[in-house]
Amino acid sequence: YLEAQTGGGTLNQGIKDLTTTGSTSTTTGSIVTAGGVGIAEKLNVGGASTITATTGVPLTLVQTQDAATKTMLSLYGNRATESNNDSASISMSLASDDDVQRTVASIDWSATDVTSGIDGKLQFAVVEGGSVSSGNHYTIEASTAGVSSHYWDIEASEKMRLDETGTLFIGATANE
Repeated sequence: YLEAQTGGGTLNQGIKDLTTTGSTSTTTGSIVTAGGVGIAEKLNVGGASTITATTGVPLTLVQTQDAATKTMLSLYGNRATESNNDSASISMSLASDDDVQRTVASIDWSATDVTSGIDGKLQFAVVEGGSVSSGNHYTIEASTAGVSSHYWDIEASEKMRLDETGTLFIGATANE
């Protein structure tokens, strides 16, 4: 093992560890440190990652670029064979009274049509009775044809829709 003593030192060449020890905690893996890690360049992680914090905010993203518009986070789905309705999601969970993490809300997005550009759908959903499929969500859909709609489903039934012409439907879908 290479052990750094208090006061440290300087390496003028990189560190390359060819061991393949997996990590399941902050004290296991090919490289373990008891202190923080400062990284001045990109960080590339090849597997699934877990960020755990016992206090404070587990992840803070800070963009210091002096520009009026900045991308703070990019989420990519890069499937080898793209297909209509490919989707991804962000799941938000909290512990229930049996100390099990359970999903309480989600943000889902999909490419409803991947040919000649992309048509997209974005959905915000909350869980009721343990299932997001019970229908409490808000959806935005758009297409390359310029058609856009917004609709709210409550208890698995569409309650309101705003279509691309600005027509507001209440208690009925645009198709009724």
